[in-house]
Amino acid sequence: MGIPPTLVGFKQRKWDPSSQLSADEQRAELVAAYIDEDVLDPELLVSPMSRIPTDAEVAEILSPWRPEKLRRIAAAHLASHTESYYILRTHYGGGAADDARLRGWIDDLEGPNFEPPENEWFCVLDDAELFDFGDYWQSVYDALPELAAPKLDRRFIADDIEYARQKAQTMAGCEQPGGEYLEAAILLAAKTQPPWLLVLDKEAFETEELGLILRDKKGNPVKETELAPEEMFTFRGAWERGMLPGSGYWEYGRVGPKYRTRGKIMRQLLPLVRGDPVAQISSSGETAAA
Repeated sequence: MGIPPTLVGFKQRKWDPSSQLSADEQRAELVAAYIDEDVLDPELLVSPMSRIPTDAEVAEILSPWRPEKLRRIAAAHLASHTESYYILRTHYGGGAADDARLRGWIDDLEGPNFEPPENEWFCVLDDAELFDFGDYWQSVYDALPELAAPKLDRRFIADDIEYARQKAQTMAGCEQPGGEYLEAAILLAAKTQPPWLLVLDKEAFETEELGLILRDKKGNPVKETELAPEEMFTFRGAWERGMLPGSGYWEYGRVGPKYRTRGKIMRQLLPLVRGDPVAQISSSGETAAA
């Protein structure tokens, strides 16, 4: 059936048949809760699932939400450990010319810097019926939350806090760095490892500059920038050599809304990294990534 066990198990546990919400509204709430969960139960990754959904659950909860193709893609995302790019195409108004342009970009990428052709079916999200989101690329999370948060543990842990604190001190050259340095260090600590997300919207096809989204553990944009197709190898090399923080890709990238000075996540993390007395983390040394 191609049903990814993690999200299905989460929905099975949380689904409330007596809820006053419509099925669509409850599905939307559960998807948002799945992405926002700090730590998922490891049992949710057990395959085959400990309890197979009943025909009624499939009919009521799963099938109306997303088709078989998306369920297969979701399962592949959870099983994959790619260290390359995922490509999301959100604009389909350019016809055959844009199709050919995308094909050329993918062909140029093939090799050690991209997934092998046999993985293209889940690494290149190119389907007008499923991904025609225009400028609102994050709408993909409603149908494919596994793309936002594929890991079980999505927390900003004590090690991340300490890394950000030391990084800020190094950048400022003092023990008590100011807010500007602390915020810059938090961005560096929050960005996750690959796969990186490339978004192909209308502007990307017009300018031939792809949207590069550097995200946190819950899929929130930390920084967004543009990347010409021929720069994909350069960007990857900068990352692998630890040179991304000083590169133009990072320095001139736009900070994601939740990571701006008054953004929700920055307001949560800044007191922790600054070491404010009122800022507390759990006894296990962890805090949510938000």
